[in-house]
Order: sequence, then structure tokens, then C-alpha cells
Amino acid sequence: MQTIARANRVFSGKHSGMIVDNANVFASLERALAIYAQGRDGNLAVRDQKALVDELRQAVADATAYCKARGVDLASIGSASAEKFERAQAVEDGANVLLAPECGLRSRTDSTRACRALTQRRLTKQRAA
Repeated sequence: MQTIARANRVFSGKHSGMIVDNANVFASLERALAIYAQGRDGNLAVRDQKALVDELRQAVADATAYCKARGVDLASIGSASAEKFERAQAVEDGANVLLAPECGLRSRTDSTRACRALTQRRLTKQRAA
């Protein structure tokens, strides 16, 4: 695990790290995790990468749909020019729409709480399935 942690340390000018697994470190890591990384429900804490990527894609799609239903177009915000603070202004405008009092969210704290509650309900639903 130290090998992976060291390869992934951030450093100015470094964009990524690569691990060449000549000693089959990954297999040893899997064995160690099987012993020491049991989750609360007894399942392994490590999950399949493809499943995680699929879950992330679904979460991004859900967030995009949520924003679009409230009139916030994430694609146009992303394509706004970073020069002259156009993108920053678009982000702020979008945040103001999403956090508008008429939506029932009085602050970013309320928004964070609502997001956590939604995530918790989704996880509970997934575990039940």
C-alpha cells in the first residue's frame, strides 16, 4: 500500500503516477484487504472499478438532469470562457438559481444537507436491492 501511496503523491508538475507491478503487489494488496478491510456489513470495502465508474456516470447524469430541470445548463457553464471571469460568473449564476429561496434552500448548508439526505436514501435503496 505504501508503494501505491507514494506513486500517487502529488508534486508540482506531476500529473500522475505509474506502478509497475513486478512483485505482484496488487495480489498481495487484495489478500491484505480481504483480511483487514471488511466493511460494516461484512463485505469487502473494495468494489469493482467498472461498477464504481457506472455509478459515477449515473450520479453525474442525475446531477445534470437536476440542474437542467431548474434551468441550469452545465454544458454551457463548462464551455463559457475562463477569460474575463465569464465562467466564474456562470457558476455563480447557476449556484444562485439552484439555491434560490423559492426552491426551499436558504443556503449552501441547506443544499449540502439535502444532497446528503438524497445520497443516504439512494445508498439505502441500493443496499436493499
